[in-house]
Amino acid sequence: MAKCQFKEQYKDLEKNLMVDFYCDEAELLASGLCIFHDKYYLEDKAHIDEHSAKIRQKLQHLIKDAVYNKKPLFCIGFHLLDFDISKIGIDKVFTIPVYFSHAIFFGETSFFGAQFKGEASFYSATFYGETGFAEATFNKRTDFDSAVFHKETGFTATHFHGNISFSNTIFKENSIFIFAHLSECYGDTDLDNTAFHGETDFSEATFHGNTDFSSTTFHKKATFNHTTFIKKVYFFQTNFLNLTYFSGKFTTDTDFYKAYFENKEKVVFDIDNMHHVSFINTDIVGIRFSDNAIWGEEAKDRFRILDERRLEDIYKKEIDEEENDEDKNDEEEEDNDKAWRMQVFNLGSIVAEYRNLRENYEYRRRY
Repeated sequence: MAKCQFKEQYKDLEKNLMVDFYCDEAELLASGLCIFHDKYYLEDKAHIDEHSAKIRQKLQHLIKDAVYNKKPLFCIGFHLLDFDISKIGIDKVFTIPVYFSHAIFFGETSFFGAQFKGEASFYSATFYGETGFAEATFNKRTDFDSAVFHKETGFTATHFHGNISFSNTIFKENSIFIFAHLSECYGDTDLDNTAFHGETDFSEATFHGNTDFSSTTFHKKATFNHTTFIKKVYFFQTNFLNLTYFSGKFTTDTDFYKAYFENKEKVVFDIDNMHHVSFINTDIVGIRFSDNAIWGEEAKDRFRILDERRLEDIYKKEIDEEENDEDKNDEEEEDNDKAWRMQVFNLGSIVAEYRNLRENYEYRRRY
């Protein structure tokens, strides 16, 4: 029996590798595709209600079958219109891995309050209407890599318990992560190479694992009001092109390495405890810091920045290694020398960072 001709690769989150997907739907249209994969099926305006109802009914059957038989749900490459999890009839709970990779969501999309107990993939999915994942819970690994959100998107009070990735994701309008908890129980949060074209709000959000914003661009207002970062944070070559506001807490090392702040007059770090923060190779002149900012670990050395302490630790480690192991062979010495050269920070860059900080204070007349 002939089956749908659709095929695509998807990322298997359990095996952590790319796998070929072949649609096994046997009820075909003239195109040789099923109703989920024929892009013209939902474009038939004369029968739009009938077609969308048929897709919804068939999707409901697929979901219930997957849940009942405890097998992964594959909605890869599906075309869906006005998807609302509350209308599926499964109490908003997915007990099995869910794959919406390459899916195209037309109209409004709502996963409000959904519970994903298995892995969840929205890899390379496209959302054309307003999209909401508010108060949803993702228990395991979650993947939004390369997804595109065309309208406002909400992750308000969403809980991601495991690894969560938004790498290479595009938010074309506002994105809201207020009260969100990311990598709450284990794992890390990847937001590298992400493009935020609208305003972005992480107010009251908590990042529990290591967090990576490397090479990400915030085109409009970026708000991190009362945001908490519990583990390491990387803002390597991150671009802040508009108003940027940070308050809350950096609990451990936070690196703004070669970060770019285009409108420094509109950048505010309203945080007193800055002793975990590095701005090495970043121009910070003109940025507003708290009047009570402390850069050192103690008040008595409030202006002794993180990178000076890092360099001091490296020197101490080198001395200890030399004292404890004077018989290193040439190969080991060469490796150590290479590792030393690869260090991001050195004396020259730290002096430049202090110069930047001093010029900032002079600029703000707060020295």
